[in-house]
Amino acid sequence: MSRLMRGCIPLTLMLAATGPGVARQSDLSLRITVRVYNYAKASTAILRLAESEASRIFQSAGLETRWVDCLGVPAEDALPPCRGPLTPTDIILRILAERGSTRRGFRDAHLGFALPSDKGGFHASIFYPDVESVAEKEGIPQDVLLGHGMAHEIGHLLLNSSAHFQFGLMRGKWDSKDLQHAARGDLLFTAEQASYIRTEVLRRTGQSQVLSIHTLQ
Repeated sequence: MSRLMRGCIPLTLMLAATGPGVARQSDLSLRITVRVYNYAKASTAILRLAESEASRIFQSAGLETRWVDCLGVPAEDALPPCRGPLTPTDIILRILAERGSTRRGFRDAHLGFALPSDKGGFHASIFYPDVESVAEKEGIPQDVLLGHGMAHEIGHLLLNSSAHFQFGLMRGKWDSKDLQHAARGDLLFTAEQASYIRTEVLRRTGQSQVLSIHTLQ
């Protein structure tokens, strides 16, 4: 989980003072595509389970996710989402083989980082060796921790903020109690965070439609 980063954008949300319950949306018409670059060579089985866990978290916030593998595939065989330019609803997710402590300003407790901006960030990263060590230390499955780390970092991008909050998935530092909630499947975005994320993806979706119209002309 990333700490507050330089140049963070204040998030003007009134956060709930209760648990991580979120509003659900019956028609999951909002979707992002996540281009995954698995530099750490995490096992396919763990990665698929982690993606499923992250999808469940986003689904609880009213958002669909599409995951596309973009590493280790010949350019001519790569799927169009990997070859084409980024659209406003695309996210780049890197699974890194290094520890956070190898980078200035990070420690092993940092599972990843994101680069949000007021114009809509696209890049998030996870330190996979730190996921492995924390999962072993806390007795939580790697795929569960990885999936929550993915959702947390992508959450920063969709909230347009590096800020952390007192409740839910976007807490700045997860303790053992938070990880127990994660293992039970109830460490989620708050209702207010989920609402903001849906609004942001709706805004980005509108931009994508405009780009498509311009492309066809």
